[in-house]
This record gives sequence, structure tokens and C-alpha cells, in this order.
Amino acid sequence: GYTRARNVIAQIGEGSYLPNHMKSQRTFSPMEYQRIVADADLMVSHAGMGGILMALELGIPIVVLARRAALEEHRNDTQLATARMFSDFPQIYVAADETDLPAKIALAQRKPVGKFNDFAQSASPELLSAVRDFVKQSAAIGNYQ
Repeated sequence: GYTRARNVIAQIGEGSYLPNHMKSQRTFSPMEYQRIVADADLMVSHAGMGGILMALELGIPIVVLARRAALEEHRNDTQLATARMFSDFPQIYVAADETDLPAKIALAQRKPVGKFNDFAQSASPELLSAVRDFVKQSAAIGNYQ
């Protein structure tokens, strides 16, 4: 089992589904999104670089599930490669598919409470800035998801 979340907030995009059992919002401003993640005990996300890097920088454990081209969730399988690349990080839990999510969430919740900060402390400010700028530029021209 896993610990029942006390407060779940979802960014749901423009789809037609509206969750009944959690707070949701279509989109968040970048500042609002960063504040929500910084206050979180756990983040669950697709395997996009922006969310993963924010979780790493803020020291938040993250469970990721890659969006797949075969399921028409994405135009290619770059998220599968991203998930594999980060799978050895101690605060990143990669779910193989949607049936694996509960187990990965439970595993992430069993880890000691406290923020991870190895990445933010060991990566140079220049590297963090360059990666952040790259993600922002890619998003601006539509190459990043």
C-alpha cells in the first residue's frame, strides 16, 4: 500500500477529462508551478526534461511515466530515453507503464522524509542555467514536451 495523499493538485491541460477526487487546473504559470512543486512531498509527471530538472533542482522525489508514440501520446519516444537516462538518480522513480505507477508511488513515499539536494548542490550554477535556458528555448519553439 501507499500513504494516502493529503493534498493532490493536477495540471490537466486542455483535454475533456475533469478529475473528481483532486484539485486540478488546466495550466499553471511558471512561478505558480515552481511554488507548487517546491511545496510538494512528491511529484508525478510524464518524463519531460522540464519537470525532471525542476524536481532535481528543488530536491523533490518524482515518479515519471514516459509518454509514448505508439499510444499517440507523443510524436516520438524521446521520453523513454529521458526516463532511462535518469532512472539511476536516487530521487527519480520510473514507472514502466500505468499499472506500475502505484508501486513506484509507494516506493517513493517509503523513502526518508526530507529534500534531496545532491543534484542542485553538485551541479554548477552554469550547468543548471544552461539546461534551464535550453529547456525554455526548446519549449518556445515547440521542440520540447
